Amino acid sequence: MQDRHAFFLAHRLNRRGGRLRRRRRARGVEAKTEKVFGLAGVPGVLGLGPAVAVALVVGYLGERTVQIVRRGNSADARRNRVGLDAGDPACLRRVHLRGMLRDAIRALLVTVFGLALAEVVRRWLPLDLRGAVLVGTVAVGAAFAVAAAGALRLVGRGGGRAWLAAGLVIGAAWVMAR
Repeated sequence: MQDRHAFFLAHRLNRRGGRLRRRRRARGVEAKTEKVFGLAGVPGVLGLGPAVAVALVVGYLGERTVQIVRRGNSADARRNRVGLDAGDPACLRRVHLRGMLRDAIRALLVTVFGLALAEVVRRWLPLDLRGAVLVGTVAVGAAFAVAAAGALRLVGRGGGRAWLAAGLVIGAAWVMAR
């Protein structure tokens, strides 16, 4: 089935090519698909769990570093308050460029950390089928926990939480009734 699917994709990608070319392309598409799914060191969709775990760690790190950059930008604005209040364009430009530089450095460091963490997970996380399923389950559970925490923070206290709870109960009942 997978060969047929890869052949269909290759045929759609290259409608004008000859039969030999389509077959070669089909093997290339299949190899690329296996390589993409095997990036986490586990074949197939089971590599999704380690990828989600890495993404959660990198997302958390990104959230924390944004707060550090904001504090740095606020401190910089306080230090240059006189020039900013006077409307000095050179002072405004310097503050703005330093803020952009801080954010660019933050983005670079978070990206490098994320790529390094993904490489470490891919190389040194010994996963067999059971371990991959376990990591996938934990990663999906953590993703649900993050979503629930975000939803609770978004709705606030009081009536918003009651509406959220009602929606969850009604949604769960609807899913169970289907």
